[in-house]
Amino acid sequence: MDEDAAGESCAGEGHVCGASQAFEVQDKLAGLYRALGHPARLAILRSLSENPGACCGDIVGRLPLAQSTVSQHLQVLKDARLVTCEIRGRCCHYQVRKDILEKTIAASSAFLQAVLAGVEAQEQLSCCTDSTTNSCGKDADAPMETSID
Repeated sequence: MDEDAAGESCAGEGHVCGASQAFEVQDKLAGLYRALGHPARLAILRSLSENPGACCGDIVGRLPLAQSTVSQHLQVLKDARLVTCEIRGRCCHYQVRKDILEKTIAASSAFLQAVLAGVEAQEQLSCCTDSTTNSCGKDADAPMETSID
């Protein structure tokens, strides 16, 4: 997610490097979202954020999950680079990767803002000339819903 050379032509490929880099960032985001896409993994991350350096047994003690389940979910989080493991003795102590979370937040925000800007641009293009309604016939002054439900 550290791409910075957007807009240069890719040699012989007939497309813009920026588009290729955007796809790569989106691919990385999708992988992180898959890792975050299970309630148990979200609970594990929350637990680790409150108890850095916890081992698997510590997490099992805090969550209503079996040890094998927690181990499997920790592996997914490790593979996505969202957590690290430091082996001390016979126990692996887990930490949340703050740097990866910060990059994920920034990339997610940039991506979602770009999507929203595109939607808003399309709404502007399709808007009626009548200032009281939009092209869908909805009242332009009606409050918008803000819930994610």
